[in-house]
Parts: sequence; structure tokens; C-alpha cells
Amino acid sequence: MRILFTGDSITRGSTGTGFVQGIAQALPGCSVQNLGCNGDTMQMICNKLIAALKLDNRYDAVVLQGGYNDILLPCFRSRKGLFGMAFRSQQKKGIIAAEDVHTFKVRLIQAMNKIRLLFPGRLIITTIGCINESLSSQLQKTRNSYNDVLREIASVYNAELADTAVPFDHYLSSHKQNDYCVESFFAVTISDPLLSCLPGGVAILSRYRKLHLTTDGVHLNKKGAAIFKSCISARLMETGA
Repeated sequence: MRILFTGDSITRGSTGTGFVQGIAQALPGCSVQNLGCNGDTMQMICNKLIAALKLDNRYDAVVLQGGYNDILLPCFRSRKGLFGMAFRSQQKKGIIAAEDVHTFKVRLIQAMNKIRLLFPGRLIITTIGCINESLSSQLQKTRNSYNDVLREIASVYNAELADTAVPFDHYLSSHKQNDYCVESFFAVTISDPLLSCLPGGVAILSRYRKLHLTTDGVHLNKKGAAIFKSCISARLMETGA
């Protein structure tokens, strides 16, 4: 089975714990390609997917994950210092967030029309796990509206849904939540990726910040990655891809 994974840093897995290799190990004989790229918005993710499918569309399944940075980048713009500089740098590279849920939906529809012409096969779309583990935070409320779009798009374009948001919310609703979301630019760009490479480093980050499923409110720890793995693997195995 050949599976193409495309997404942002959640799929890339270089910060925190990745889920792609876990899926590969759970499915014997599975061959995976990981196109996840840190910082990409959904539009960038889809553009890269379209380019990849033009070169080779002989996949048994494609997994599309994204939307995090469409919510996070506008948030970074309002912050002072390095976060603001990073936002402007991303814009210069052409990585432009959707800004609002309507624009996100319009851009995703445009991309899906192209993707489905190139790849009519098994497409699995994931929802956004969490952006800030506090379910009452504004970022989580924004995430809810973006997830509604992802669910609708999956239905309209005959894609399968790996609804990671549901088990994330279920778990967090029964645990004490900490209002924390990527508070340090140095941490998210330098120290967290380095610590993620060390044995026990990911667990240390989550414990220090009093988080359950992520290292910083966004990037997955072992428990968060297990949810993504479970949701996506269930879809892949459900109909015997």
C-alpha cells in the first residue's frame, strides 16, 4: 500500500511526536511518503499536493492534514517581537494565511476541484486536533469553525474523514486544561525541536507546561500522536485499502 501524507508540522513531526511512522509500522507492507512542511498554510499544502500528484498519482491513499497555520499566523501577526517578524517573513515567502473561515473554505474548494481531477482515489482529510488545550479559548472556538469546513469538504468531495478533533475534545474535557499556545518563539523554532530528539524530551515539555496531548498547545506529544495514528489508521483499515 502506497500512502502519501501531506500537511504542516503536525505531519512533518519534527517538533513533538510524529504520527506518520507509527501508521507505517501499524500497516505491514505499507510504503509512506511524507510531504509535511513546517509553517505551511492549507493553500500551500494543497499546492504541493497538486504538484506531487501531477508527477505521480499512483497512490492507494492520500492523507490531507492542515489548517493549523491559517489560524496561528494571524495570531502571530498581533504579537510583538520575533513572532511578528516571522509572520512578515512567511508572507514574503508566499505563505499567506486564509485570515477567516470563509476565505479558507473558498480556497480549499478551489484546491479540491484540482486535486480530485488528478486523484479520484482514496482521500482522507483530518480535522484540527487542537490549537490551545483550553477548550474555552478563542483559538479553539476558531478551530471549531474551521473543522466544520473540513468536515463539509470531506463530504462534498467524497473524501473520508479522520475526525481527530472529537477524541481530542473528549480527552481534554475530562482533564484540567491549561491556557497555553506557542508562547515562546525561541522554544517553537529552536529548543522544542532539539528536545524532541532527546529520549523523554517531549514528555518533559508537556509536563513543564501542564499539557496533556501537545508540547505547546499545538504540536503533538505521544498521546496526541496516538490519536492521529488511531483515527487515520482506522480509516485506512476500514475498507481494506
